[in-house]
Amino acid sequence: MKKVWTINQINEAWKEYAGKKVIKVLRNGKWEIEPVKGGLPSNIRGVRAEVVFLKSIVSFPQYLQDNYA
Repeated sequence: MKKVWTINQINEAWKEYAGKKVIKVLRNGKWEIEPVKGGLPSNIRGVRAEVVFLKSIVSFPQYLQDNYA
C-alpha cells in the first residue's frame, strides 16, 4: 500500500532534501557517499573527496522512499 502524503509533509521533506549535504569520496575507482557531520573530516582516505548537495546525487522520490517509507 502506498503512503499518502500531505502538502505540508512534502514541503518539509523537500526543504530537508534540498539543503542536505553529503560527502562524495572516490575510493578504489568507486564513488562512496557519507553523511556530513560538521564539515569534511580530515581522516577521509581517498583520491578525491568533496561536499555536495544530496539532490545532485539522489532524486527526490528516491530520497522519500529511502527515508520515509
